[in-house]
Amino acid sequence: MEWLGAKLGYKSPEDWYRLTFQDLIDNNGSSLVKLYDNSPSSLVISTLSSSSFTYLPWKFHHMKHNFWEEEENRKAYLLWVMQEVKVVSPSSLLPSHLKENHGDGLLRHYDSSMSKVIASVPSLAELLTPKSVMAMISREGEEGGERGGEGKEKRWESLESQRIFLRQLGTKLGFSLGDLSAWYQVRLSSPGG
Repeated sequence: MEWLGAKLGYKSPEDWYRLTFQDLIDNNGSSLVKLYDNSPSSLVISTLSSSSFTYLPWKFHHMKHNFWEEEENRKAYLLWVMQEVKVVSPSSLLPSHLKENHGDGLLRHYDSSMSKVIASVPSLAELLTPKSVMAMISREGEEGGERGGEGKEKRWESLESQRIFLRQLGTKLGFSLGDLSAWYQVRLSSPGG
């Protein structure tokens, strides 16, 4: 892949987001890309991601076919875009947030409806309050109801739920997302003192 990057004039890892199927065909890479479901993005992610640079599938000009069909992809994207635009609840996301951050295809997939996008990822429901859901629905001029969530005992089973909670707590405490040293200030206290 290094020789292909040099031939295409790629100087930084971000340049690989521009790779097209035609680039691979024109450079004798048709059999290679077939190993990755004819997806240049899957090829790049699998072969070039490293500890110093992780490729985000939604940043590619051409994503894997049916990428938005998989709930885990939608969830990963929504959590990422929430960090990018600095919101703590999915219901605070606006269509413009997605359009400006590589999420046009996801938005189109759900008829440009943010409530449909968010409802497509049930595991994000714990971040939604009835008030925030109603605000989101009224912004879109739709009618809808409250979504039920899992019981409290299941809330902490997933690592993603724990991460979301810590992100929200960090935001409430005024911590910068990248400042890990701030967490040393956090103290546990038992109820009642």
